[in-house]
Amino acid sequence: MANAAVSGAKVLASCAEKVEFKKLSGDAVEFQQKGQPSELGKAAVLLWACVPVTSAIAWSLDRYGWMNEFQFRNFSRASTPFWFLAASLAFIGTMILLLLKVVGPERDTVVQVEPLRIKIDSWAAGDHIVREYLADTVIIVALLDEAVAIGIPTAEVYIGASMPKEVRAAVVPVIAVGLWQESAYLARNRGVLPKKVLLFAGDLRKLKESIGDAASAARMEE
Repeated sequence: MANAAVSGAKVLASCAEKVEFKKLSGDAVEFQQKGQPSELGKAAVLLWACVPVTSAIAWSLDRYGWMNEFQFRNFSRASTPFWFLAASLAFIGTMILLLLKVVGPERDTVVQVEPLRIKIDSWAAGDHIVREYLADTVIIVALLDEAVAIGIPTAEVYIGASMPKEVRAAVVPVIAVGLWQESAYLARNRGVLPKKVLLFAGDLRKLKESIGDAASAARMEE
């Protein structure tokens, strides 16, 4: 397990354009997932890029009277649908930009892992959220198709959605060893968990305790 964590740390260190990884004092580590350009922002730029194109088509139809003999959904001029389309694209693009202005750009997510504790500093919809969990409250750290899930009794916390899959896979053992130290284990999903879970890690001590409790309960039933 320690070798997997070392390999994971090397992968994180080699992907500086996506993740900033550094070792803190003692056994603590920190990795910072860099914010990515918003897909909504790209959509707004694309919409605004289409406005001059549709406007130019509409102007040409007005200027030269092309296709005026055709009726477009009962519009009196062939250019009218294109003027309407240009205005709609501009309006939608402006609304998206205003929404992004309110929400703000995607910011970095900072994860600090030290023995028996993990701290996640992130942003969601413009709100600054800082979560801190002790190792005993973390049930599982799992690699999913789209993110890394940190399971606690009441919910799941997701990180690394914008990271490449190989980087997310490296994050799992780094977090596990940082949290549970020598007691950490790492396993591939062999059908025990839902299919979306590819790799998972946990506390071997707690696993043994749960197996022992289950065995004791079975003996009592006999």
